[in-house]
Amino acid sequence: MRLLQEISRLHDLLSDIALLMVVPASEQVSLADAKARLSEVVEGIETEHRRVVITKHGRPTVVVLAVEDLEALEDTLDMLSDPDAMADLREAATARRTGKTIDLTKEEARVRWSRG
Repeated sequence: MRLLQEISRLHDLLSDIALLMVVPASEQVSLADAKARLSEVVEGIETEHRRVVITKHGRPTVVVLAVEDLEALEDTLDMLSDPDAMADLREAATARRTGKTIDLTKEEARVRWSRG
């Protein structure tokens, strides 16, 4: 049962990583330009998952990104820094490679996971 839970966690982790991987390269904007176009900058960040680096005197100072992207990044870092979670992920990956898993729909996985 724990293996199924870890496979589901792995799927969620990989989904978060995939989300971060589709985030376009950072756009650099001067502080003055960011102030003048703040609504436009925020709209692009929110709808297109862009990252914007705001520069001050030509030097990168801060990065602005969507809350959803930040949360996904934090979740990924938490998972990657947890030795037990990483061991579980490796175990689940090995089980998948060796065919020691079963295929479930998302709903079947949720039902099994909720029974815990």
